[in-house]
Amino acid sequence: MRLLDRRTRALLGASRLGFSVAASATLLLFYNLQFWRDSLQALGGAAAGSVSFLVALGAILITLHALILHTLPGRRTAPVVAAAL
Repeated sequence: MRLLDRRTRALLGASRLGFSVAASATLLLFYNLQFWRDSLQALGGAAAGSVSFLVALGAILITLHALILHTLPGRRTAPVVAAAL
């Protein structure tokens, strides 16, 4: 196994799907904190309906981001695109 293949496998983990979901969740939850704060404030605080709406919105956004990353061709393209985001 070539060194570059080992690095790619270490970066992606066991599966591309796992990498896609992990990268999407990281981008969405940790790099968009201001978006979540503003959304919670716009919905009127931490009521049960507001929180459940934000959880559903987060699940949809993580799924869409992961789908985009997972459908990219090649093993090295997804990490490059995830780093660019």
